[in-house]
Amino acid sequence: MSSDFELFALHERWDLLDGCVALLNSEWKRSPEARAHSLRKCSEKFPISLVMIQRPFEHSVKCLPAVVGHARLTFIIGKSGACFLESVVVDKSKRRKGLGRILMAETERFAKSRGYREFFLATHDAQEFYKALGYVYCSPIMTTGSAYNLLQSTPAGGLLEKMSLTNSVNTDPLFHKTSSPVVEEDCPVERESLESNRPEVSKPSAPPPPPPPPSLTKPSSCRPVIEHHASVTVYWMTKTL
Repeated sequence: MSSDFELFALHERWDLLDGCVALLNSEWKRSPEARAHSLRKCSEKFPISLVMIQRPFEHSVKCLPAVVGHARLTFIIGKSGACFLESVVVDKSKRRKGLGRILMAETERFAKSRGYREFFLATHDAQEFYKALGYVYCSPIMTTGSAYNLLQSTPAGGLLEKMSLTNSVNTDPLFHKTSSPVVEEDCPVERESLESNRPEVSKPSAPPPPPPPPSLTKPSSCRPVIEHHASVTVYWMTKTL
């Protein structure tokens, strides 16, 4: 990490709580009391709030360091040795300066130092940033916190995601806009074809059977099947630490 920045677990530096509340509320509005109550749940056993600070200049060493980044980790249900990045944010005034990469690298290093070897996250607009950091697309996982709430009513198997998609056409190659659920174009669903030239018969033949429904089992060559609803597409990604 740059010598100008340090990363701490919040439960080891409660003096940074107010700065963390201010940072998070600048991005996601919430009452300071409710935000502080949520952050006080931070512990060594999850959820873990990681706070990145900028060291004060020498002439202001008595001031509290500025909180410039925050990451929150939770555990994944039924998957030991892995953790989930529930949220990550950098101070708006510090963006486009490489702090996001620094925060991600230090968060991954923290997780690895605790014995975790798989790192998961979900994003709706920063997939290219995470791909540049070595993340790849994966199937949705079951976690706690906000992601768990989103997946509570998901069908069993974990291949459908209770998130949504804008009514406009999605041009990303990962998805193909059809009715829900969406299946990737290069993984076609087999359907019974009809012969164009049928022999004449004296009486009408029975109508052909309907095509089989799409399988919810992801073939090995396919990306996950995702369920979309109305407003946001979420990309699930993972990285081996």
